[in-house]
Order: sequence, then structure tokens, then C-alpha cells
Amino acid sequence: MSYAEIAAVEQRPTSRRRHWWTWLVWLFLAIVVLVVLGVGFVLVSLKRVPTFYTQAREQLSDPQVLEVSATEFETQAKEVQQAIESHTAWEQAFTEQQINAWLIKQSPQALAGRSTERF
Repeated sequence: MSYAEIAAVEQRPTSRRRHWWTWLVWLFLAIVVLVVLGVGFVLVSLKRVPTFYTQAREQLSDPQVLEVSATEFETQAKEVQQAIESHTAWEQAFTEQQINAWLIKQSPQALAGRSTERF
């Protein structure tokens, strides 16, 4: 065997090692890119206010309607709680407006006087 053949045989494992490391580096970079894209998507999604929330907030922009609807929800919820505690059958229907009013009234943003419109 000549010196050139021995050198070629000795280089093969090195090239395989390089090939293996190259794939490992590309795999790592692909995983990092996917994680960064995923985190970015989650952050953007969390800051976006869905259209139906904005519409519900606009429908309840009148403070009197908001207060009445939230109070109706609380009253009906207490009635359900009392019926459950007394082990009697119960049935209750809440309107979308009542639930949204109560949520708006209870939200920390409403209490702090901030609007979600900035998002």
C-alpha cells in the first residue's frame, strides 16, 4: 500500500466526523429557529385582542348597561350557588351580555382604567 492510499484511508473517518458534526450543527440551528419562531408567535398571539372581545366591549360602553348586566349575572350566579348548596335542582341561563359585562367589570384592566385598544 502506498503512502497516498494510507493517507486516503486515514482521512475517511475524519470526513465522516465532519459530516456528522455538520448535520448536528444544522439540526441544532433548525431547532433554535423553530423555537424562536414559536415563541414569537405566542407573544404576538397573546398581545392581539380578538375582534369579538373588542365588539363586546363596545356594546357595553354605556356604564349603566354594564352595571345592570354585571349585577344581573352576579345575582343569577348567587342563586345557582344557593341551589347547589341546598341540593335542589337548578337551571339558569346567562346571556352573553351579562357574562361579558361581569368580565369587563372584574378585569384588572378595567379597574386600572386602562384600555385594551393599545394592542
